[in-house]
Amino acid sequence: MKTLVMIALLIGNGMLAQAIENQPKLVSADYHTGYLPDGFDTNDNVQIVGEGLFSNTCMRPANFTVRIDKQNKKIHINPRAYEYQGAMCAMVLNPYSQEINLGLLNAGTYDVIQKGLYTTQLGKLKIRVAANSEPDDYIYAPVSEASWSFKNGLGYITLKGSFTSTCWSMKAIQVDIQKENHVIVVQPVSNIQKDAACADRMVPYEKTFAVEGLTKGRYLLHVRSTNAKAVNNLVNVY
Repeated sequence: MKTLVMIALLIGNGMLAQAIENQPKLVSADYHTGYLPDGFDTNDNVQIVGEGLFSNTCMRPANFTVRIDKQNKKIHINPRAYEYQGAMCAMVLNPYSQEINLGLLNAGTYDVIQKGLYTTQLGKLKIRVAANSEPDDYIYAPVSEASWSFKNGLGYITLKGSFTSTCWSMKAIQVDIQKENHVIVVQPVSNIQKDAACADRMVPYEKTFAVEGLTKGRYLLHVRSTNAKAVNNLVNVY
């Protein structure tokens, strides 16, 4: 009986060791580009996006770490990745991106520095003082999807979402093209009427509009939405 128990333990330990060996390694990674939208204030959940390229198909993005040095106005980001092993790994470039939520920041200009395989500066992030104590300058529309197409020299953005009341509607869509940052900031400003006849129900909407004046390149499409849940997509201008 003892012999059988010992055999079972050995088999179990072997299977556990094999399972541990099959786990990917956690390694440092790098972004080749950081997209840092301008326009955040001290009341905003600040969001930036990092984009990188893996050298093969067996690399996967992992959780990054962030350290904010408020006194010296520096944001340190350590991108990381899971490195898998196997014969199925193809040696081709594999693009990836990560949305990085930094929370509330004090006013000022921050150096955004990544400390991965190499230490490089991704750019500068400007935070202004909020004009009031409200969460946003506007009541943004709830945006669930933001799609992009480019043709005949114009970019076309389609916003989709659902209002939760018949008295909630789109008022205006403001677009800020930040060529230096390679960011397109979209602010879907909404309006809520005060009417006793309002009904609480889902009211889907879809808005398509053109954007001109863009130079060729890669941009972050950053669409503000309710509850600080911005929609971020990386898009190309040809």
